[in-house]
Amino acid sequence: MRADLAKEVWDQLGVLIKFRGGFALAQTVSARMRCKSKVIDGNSPMLRDPSLIPLSHQHQHALSLCVRLERALQAGAVDLDVWQLEVHQHYANEVQFHFAAEEKVLFPAARRLPELAALVEELNGEHERLREYFVHAEQGTMNPSELQTFVKLLSGHIRKEERRLFEAMQRRMRPEELKSLEKELARALEDTVQACRLNSRRGEIKAR
Repeated sequence: MRADLAKEVWDQLGVLIKFRGGFALAQTVSARMRCKSKVIDGNSPMLRDPSLIPLSHQHQHALSLCVRLERALQAGAVDLDVWQLEVHQHYANEVQFHFAAEEKVLFPAARRLPELAALVEELNGEHERLREYFVHAEQGTMNPSELQTFVKLLSGHIRKEERRLFEAMQRRMRPEELKSLEKELARALEDTVQACRLNSRRGEIKAR
């Protein structure tokens, strides 16, 4: 990732992973490493629990897409076909699995904390709205205005999860609960990837 793009993503998300005595951007370190990430929210430094690092890692990928698309929109240099294809591919390759893991594992765990129930419902609703935009991208029906709305919704959704949901969960959940969450999330992400691969192979066979 270019230095200027990495800085802008950092400004929006603020996730660094502690690595060999220093800090490196999350996307440069394997999500499987047993480490903690540092999150800056305002002037308060925070440590991200290892259970949530894989999701934060994927958040950085999505925010990178948002930053690049936002720059293109501001410059008035948007090739709609190219950008819609990239948005669709990002959903197909990563976001659909990310959403599924959150809805299967993360959100149910968060709902057990009464103060997070309303936030979880809000985030779940945003997932549904975002899926509609991803469908439009796949269909090639988005215009620049809709792309702008999509970028704003996705980037705001990610910041909400990082700064409000993740922080509250790692602050309120016991260490053993977070460890269990880490295993369940890893399993959920792997299960959804395997299911997609299986469905893809079935589709290829059926098309022959």
